[in-house]
Amino acid sequence: LLAEKVESRLTHMVEADGGLGAALRDAPRAIAKELRKILSYLPLLLLVFILSLLFYPAAPVLWFGLGTWMMALQYGDYPMDNHRYSLAQVKQELRREPLTSLGFGAAVMLGSMVPVLNFLIMPAAVCGATIYWVERLQDRPRGDPKVTHNVDH
Repeated sequence: LLAEKVESRLTHMVEADGGLGAALRDAPRAIAKELRKILSYLPLLLLVFILSLLFYPAAPVLWFGLGTWMMALQYGDYPMDNHRYSLAQVKQELRREPLTSLGFGAAVMLGSMVPVLNFLIMPAAVCGATIYWVERLQDRPRGDPKVTHNVDH
């Protein structure tokens, strides 16, 4: 809902089926997508674990790198999920600008490690990911939004 509201403010457009009712109707689909996301992390977790055992001094860097990708994927999914992007499409969009996506994920990771700030980082990350989506990743021209009506009505 937060990503939807932020996007609405940024684009001055709103989804026709937005709101709490739509979020509740989408809950089974969202839960299934989160399970797929967790399953997609498992091979990466295993790889980083094995590499950490083999190259122990590099373990913190490897785990931080994995965490940055996971944070970019997790928070990048919020605005894209409002447009029904599949997990594969979310990954593809984030890979379009890998340094920016990983930089965003790193900022979220670092913010999550700071006491008290970690309470604020979640909503800030959703807002930041939505801004990133609107300004950099949307796969459409500015004049052709994938929304159904204008807020100005």
